[in-house]
Amino acid sequence: MEKGKIKNIQKTKTFQGQPVKQEYIRDAFEFSYSMAFGDGFHRNKRSGGIYHRSAYEVFVNTFRGKIAEFVVSDYFTSQGREVSQIDLSIMGVGDWDSADLLVDEIPISIKATKHFGQLLLLETKDWNDSGQYIPNLSHEKQSNYDYFILVRTKVDIPDKSNSLFSKEKLKKIIFEKHILAEISGVLSNCDFVNQIIKYKYIIYQNDLLNGKIPMDADNYYG
Repeated sequence: MEKGKIKNIQKTKTFQGQPVKQEYIRDAFEFSYSMAFGDGFHRNKRSGGIYHRSAYEVFVNTFRGKIAEFVVSDYFTSQGREVSQIDLSIMGVGDWDSADLLVDEIPISIKATKHFGQLLLLETKDWNDSGQYIPNLSHEKQSNYDYFILVRTKVDIPDKSNSLFSKEKLKKIIFEKHILAEISGVLSNCDFVNQIIKYKYIIYQNDLLNGKIPMDADNYYG
């Protein structure tokens, strides 16, 4: 496969994560395990991507994302804001939640990445030129998000594994770890549309991030 251009990040931000509450870890684990190994459904590849994720990888990504939702919810609640309840319902094929969170009735999209990540990435095939989330347009769900919030998480478990873990074994591994998270940045929909989409801030499929991480799909970045 031909490798793409090298994209280097010139300015980086040090991770300053705080411990995640145990009840959030517990609820995120139960949800993610059901979505990956139980009756739920999560996409096994990204929009425009070619790499198919294993059930274990789906678990890790879902767990990271749900932890991010809890952290953002906890922050806004502590600020006295009205925050919608975290959705922990197990959804099948063709069904998904409308928005990650509503804060004072404002729809928020929450994006999670690893603790060393430096970019908020949004798959280009998921968004139209008006900054609307395309998969939701035909399902009468929330397609306009006022803000995107990036949360970095430090979860010291392998992203990939050839081992088959029982639920109890995987739970033990998770709860033995010191899980940290940090709200790292925010992007308004206005800036997403008028800067990132308009001027094509895109990292393309097969581009190498910092010369070593190949991109699986085309992504807007901020």
